[in-house]
Amino acid sequence: ETYIYLSEILENEGHIKEAEEVLLEAYQKAMELIKGNDGKLPYRLSWKHETNRHLIKAILETGIMFWEIGEIDKALEILKRLYKLDPEDDIGVKYYILAILEGMGFEEFELTFGKNGGYDTKSLESWFNKYREKFEEFIGN
Repeated sequence: ETYIYLSEILENEGHIKEAEEVLLEAYQKAMELIKGNDGKLPYRLSWKHETNRHLIKAILETGIMFWEIGEIDKALEILKRLYKLDPEDDIGVKYYILAILEGMGFEEFELTFGKNGGYDTKSLESWFNKYREKFEEFIGN
């Protein structure tokens, strides 16, 4: 999580490129840590296990970063991988994926669903259910 905090500080200070580099490093380290000796990802990486949370956050934040800078294919690739690692989706990756598929930018997503430092879960769930088919089609690929 130190990488994520450092990235946020750098971004807040206007050092965008450095912030992106720190997040990429966090992502690479997270992927190294979760891959097995055979270089393959585990079948599951559950948020319920607290020891996984810093890894999941690094992956999630990197996906969001790519979304923010307009590298949509990379964002979707990373977020889809994360969703498949933890399909219980306690952190709501499915909402980010669907927002991207619907053509929303991250800022628009935040403005639409943000509430009191988090998200309006009722609105999110209602919106997700309305467009769920597009998400399921994407995840099935």
